[in-house]
Amino acid sequence: MPLPFQTAVVTGASRGFGRALSAALVATGTNVIGIARDKSELRAVRDELGEGFTSFAADATDEALTQGVIREHRPSLLVLNAGVTPHMAPLHEQTWETFSRNWHVDTRHVFTWMRAALLEPLAPGSVVV
Repeated sequence: MPLPFQTAVVTGASRGFGRALSAALVATGTNVIGIARDKSELRAVRDELGEGFTSFAADATDEALTQGVIREHRPSLLVLNAGVTPHMAPLHEQTWETFSRNWHVDTRHVFTWMRAALLEPLAPGSVVV
């Protein structure tokens, strides 16, 4: 029986949901391309999951990265999970930089990957979560 997803890209793969989902996908035989900023955390995930996990320590909003990963690895599943921890403070204690940080990372990374997936494009039947 063929695997539902031969190759998946998971952004935010070094911690939390991204790490857990990467582990679940590798356990089903899916090759996972894990992307996150922290090289040492990604190395720990690679050590835990083995050869089914390939890590890229990079900024998930990098357009050249997204295009290159999609072109080279031809994923059938994109899990767009990367994000920054929001600055938790009342509005009067925020600056525009702290307030808009999530927009510039979380929203931008989804836009960047979706755009790259449409331009390449992904294979018919591929899934973006």
